[in-house]
Amino acid sequence: MKNEIPAESSRDISMHSPPSQFWGRVLAISLAIFAAVAVVACVPASTPPEPVQVEAEAPEVSYKFYTDEELIEANNRARDYCSQYASAPSMQGTITTNQDGSKTVTFQCILAAPKAPAPPLETYTYSTDSDFLQAMKSADAYCARSGQVASFNVSTNAAGTQTLTYRCIPR
Repeated sequence: MKNEIPAESSRDISMHSPPSQFWGRVLAISLAIFAAVAVVACVPASTPPEPVQVEAEAPEVSYKFYTDEELIEANNRARDYCSQYASAPSMQGTITTNQDGSKTVTFQCILAAPKAPAPPLETYTYSTDSDFLQAMKSADAYCARSGQVASFNVSTNAAGTQTLTYRCIPR
């Protein structure tokens, strides 16, 4: 005699099969979604193109002054201002005289410090603002070579010319 399952029992088993097939399908779909997400995550995102520089201007700063001592202070402030751009000040254009008797000087921040004269002078005699500013630039450049800054002193000579004296000091 065979062990046969009555028809009614067979129907009971078939009624229990769909839920197990359902969970199998859910598992298969979940694995497919997981695999798709993993593949998408591995594909590099398209990167935007690099920006292309079309214009650049060096930072600059202008100061109004009346005396040579104030021009020295303007030079010192320009040095501090330009240092935040890892550069040194360079006079741009000329020193202009304003209607109120003051003068204006503009410094442009440049990456390379101007070349110092060799051998450097410690005293410069000057009669114009441009000569004065050039002497300060040369002294600044010389001192910068040793990681120092120039400290200035101005005196007026009997002949009417002026003398700029400097020494290098630590920053």
